[in-house]
Amino acid sequence: MSELIKKLLDYQEVDLKLKTIEDEILKTEEAQKYYAARKFLSTVKDTLQAFEDKAEKLLIRYNNALKEVDEMKKTAAECKAIVESCEDESELNYISKKFKSAVDALSRREQEINDIIKEMEDLSREVVKLNKQNKVMREQFAAYKPKFEELRAQKNNDVKALKDKMAEIGKSIDNQVKDKYQLKRKDLKFPIICDANVNAKTKSVYCPRCGSNQSITAYERLEAGELYECETCRRFLYDPSKIK
Repeated sequence: MSELIKKLLDYQEVDLKLKTIEDEILKTEEAQKYYAARKFLSTVKDTLQAFEDKAEKLLIRYNNALKEVDEMKKTAAECKAIVESCEDESELNYISKKFKSAVDALSRREQEINDIIKEMEDLSREVVKLNKQNKVMREQFAAYKPKFEELRAQKNNDVKALKDKMAEIGKSIDNQVKDKYQLKRKDLKFPIICDANVNAKTKSVYCPRCGSNQSITAYERLEAGELYECETCRRFLYDPSKIK
C-alpha cells in the first residue's frame, strides 16, 4: 500500500502543476469574459421562452378580466336603470344591493387589470433589457472565444507533457483509486491526498485540512499503512510514518 500512496503523491504533484496552469488561464480576462458570455448564452434562450410564456398567461388574464368588466358594466347599468324606475321599496333595496355589489366587483376587476398592465410593462422592460444583454454577450463571446483559445493553445505543450506524465504514473495506480481522485479533484482544493495527524498514544486521527476528528477505524486503517477517506471532507488521508 505504501507504493500506491507514493505513486498517488507523485500523481498529485504533477497534477498540481497542471492545475496551476489551468488556474492561471482561468484568472485571465480572456477566460473570464469568454466563460461569462458562454454561460449567459447557454441559458438566455430558456429565459426568453419563460418570458414569452409569462406574457401569454398575462394576456389571457387581461382578456378574461376585460370580458368580466364588460359583463359587470352591463349588470351595473341594468341595475341602475331598474333603480331609477322602480317604485317597490323591497325590490328597490334588493336591486340597490345588487348594484353596489356589481360596482364593487367592477372596481376590483379594474384594479386587477391595472395590476396586469403593470406586470406586462415590467415584463416588457425585462425583455428589452435581456435582448440588449444578449446582443452584448454575443459580441463578447465572438470577441473573446478566439482570444481564449489562443491563450489556451499557448499552454498546450506544457499541458500535454503534464497529462502524459500523469498517465504514465497512473498506470501504477489502482483504477478505482484513480477514479475517486478525479472525482474529488472536481470538488476539492488541493491537496486531495494529505498526511493525517495521527496520535498513537490516544489512537486518534484528525484531518489537517478540515480539522475534523476521525473514527477509530481511521486510526486502524492508517496504522496498517492504508489510505483512508476523511469522514468529513472526503480527502485521502495517509500516515507519513508508514511510507517507506
